[in-house]
Amino acid sequence: MHLGWLYPMVAAFRANISRAAWQQGKLEWLVEPEELLKATLDEMAGIVLKENEDNKGKPAEVGRKEAAYRGCYSVIVMDLAQRGILTS
Repeated sequence: MHLGWLYPMVAAFRANISRAAWQQGKLEWLVEPEELLKATLDEMAGIVLKENEDNKGKPAEVGRKEAAYRGCYSVIVMDLAQRGILTS
């Protein structure tokens, strides 16, 4: 697996960090990362695959594309919203 494919998906998990805990100097997840990954992996992988195709199969380019990061982040935020967990 190329790192350029992983970066957008891993970076998306920043939406899963509790802001209240962060402001207190702690790192806490809103949802257990493994559970969230299982719920969102297929959709995020689809986004990364599409970006890879759009960039003529150059994985390093996927890791530089804003659209890949934005798309994966949106998937995580949408899942959290559907769970009733609002990030503000």
